[in-house]
Amino acid sequence: MVRPIARLPEIPGEELNDLLNRVEKQDQTAFEQVYRAYFGRVANFLRTRLHGQDDVIQGIANEVLFEIWRKPKAFNGSSRFSTFLLGIAKNKLLQHWSGQG
Repeated sequence: MVRPIARLPEIPGEELNDLLNRVEKQDQTAFEQVYRAYFGRVANFLRTRLHGQDDVIQGIANEVLFEIWRKPKAFNGSSRFSTFLLGIAKNKLLQHWSGQG
């Protein structure tokens, strides 16, 4: 069983915007920074809903963060970035439960 992952603090707004701009230019280092900062938060959210399904949790969490690699500008700043990511996670979870994920 995978233990809960420590949540790192949110990346401050300007730094996050800079990282997302770099991700848009396919900067893997910037993506890794975003991934490391938010993977734990997303995985913990999923863990509370998918008890003991560690492979599924890891898979969905990876899909959520990969959305940022594909579409970094989808985040418009109207909420916290973690809220944005958890919305994606919720949608991916619903797809999983409905058999589409």
